[in-house]
Amino acid sequence: MSVGGPIWYVPSVVAREDRPMDTDDLEPRNKPQGMKNLDPMSIEELKDYIADLQAEIVRAQEAIGRKQAVKAGAEAFFKR
Repeated sequence: MSVGGPIWYVPSVVAREDRPMDTDDLEPRNKPQGMKNLDPMSIEELKDYIADLQAEIVRAQEAIGRKQAVKAGAEAFFKR
């Protein structure tokens, strides 16, 4: 029994020749999507598509604002 704190188990990371490397970590997490083919879409479908894209832009801008606020708070905290 250890006194004074927890004992941490850290598994060793050793490359083994008998196991293949996991290539999932080498793939980009967010693969870029190709451009959507707009030719088969009607005018109404295109307008709906634009509205969806604009809503997604607003959502992304809000996420940027939240992240900037967190970053500014962290920078202010660590500049003490």
